[in-house]
Amino acid sequence: MDAESTRALVVGLFVVSGRASLTASELIALAACRGVCASNLKSHLTRMVADGSLARSGAPRSYRYSPSRTRGFVIDSIRSRLQRRPSEPWDGTWLVLTLPRGLDRASRQKLLRRLRFRGFRPLSAGCFARPAWPAAGARSVAERLIGDAGGAFVIGPLEGERALSALLRSYGLPALDRRAARLLARTERALAAPPIGERAFALRLELGEPIARLFSEDPLLPPALWGELRALGQLAASFSKLDAALERGSRSFLDRLLSGPVRLPARSA
Repeated sequence: MDAESTRALVVGLFVVSGRASLTASELIALAACRGVCASNLKSHLTRMVADGSLARSGAPRSYRYSPSRTRGFVIDSIRSRLQRRPSEPWDGTWLVLTLPRGLDRASRQKLLRRLRFRGFRPLSAGCFARPAWPAAGARSVAERLIGDAGGAFVIGPLEGERALSALLRSYGLPALDRRAARLLARTERALAAPPIGERAFALRLELGEPIARLFSEDPLLPPALWGELRALGQLAASFSKLDAALERGSRSFLDRLLSGPVRLPARSA
């Protein structure tokens, strides 16, 4: 398992176990079902605390780890993307914003990552756009992203057929749909006969990682722009059923393995 996959696994352990925090020994025990050794996991915990992906609390010999505030936001966002999508029609308007001036390199890169995560794509240097959908939250999204830093944004129709075509191609919707279709096939096969115990927990991790990665790339576009490409929505519905079945099947395994029964609080979309 490469470094990126191991990092994703560590985050997935919190999500799949339903625990707000875990000790190193608990994380090691859980990660064993995916073939990750103790020394490898410990080194990733140290690096993830250092780079701000994880928070650590308690005394040195009994540290408890939890996703950082930023990582928790990403987890919540992906959870919401797996839930039912808004059904309201799109009126064809776009949200277009410009980057604030005077940003240092680190701040600029952080803002660019946030823009992409929310479905913005470049129109030109320093100018980004996404559909103003759902309409009710479009203005607040722009204000949160750039308002305090001094950027500007407009909401309205987007003119220029060539620029619009290039923008839509940049989303890569056919490729996302193909990835979703492959994962949907795996999910449907597993749903036909869900395993139990440790195998159920391992399967939640195994399928959850690529599905979470895919939905982190979901550009949050209105159905009108997806056209006949439906696999992403179908995957969300199918995985929701499978995940519920695997959660039930792995509950006794987790309760035996972990010392604390504390569950993550229910999170709203």
